[in-house]
Amino acid sequence: GYGWLQIQLNTLLPHCRYQPSEWLSDTICRLLDDYEAGGSRLPFFQKAMLVIDEHCGIDGRHIFDQDNKGWKAVPNAIKGVLVPDDDQFTLELALLSTLDGTPSCHIYLLPQEEAGEFFALRTGQYGFCL
Repeated sequence: GYGWLQIQLNTLLPHCRYQPSEWLSDTICRLLDDYEAGGSRLPFFQKAMLVIDEHCGIDGRHIFDQDNKGWKAVPNAIKGVLVPDDDQFTLELALLSTLDGTPSCHIYLLPQEEAGEFFALRTGQYGFCL
């Protein structure tokens, strides 16, 4: 409803020891292709903010450090499709964690200038949360 893209994966990010996870990139590419094949139009942002928010409980964590998670597969999958490039000025990145009993990964892509609105929604400043 905000012109943002939201993808929910019902799993946590994979471990990434040496390279980004191919299944994660492939899954995101397939979801985007299926979305367009269904008649919907994907947004394209000249400058965007990518927010990756993992939901899990303390006991359900598999990887403890953000730098060991395969999040890099996400910007690689959207480059050229939703944003022109994934450099530091075109695509800003936020890695978040939400304490939740149901493991999932929520991926949001929105215009850079709307980051304040995103975080206001996330914290409930508008009376409800994302």
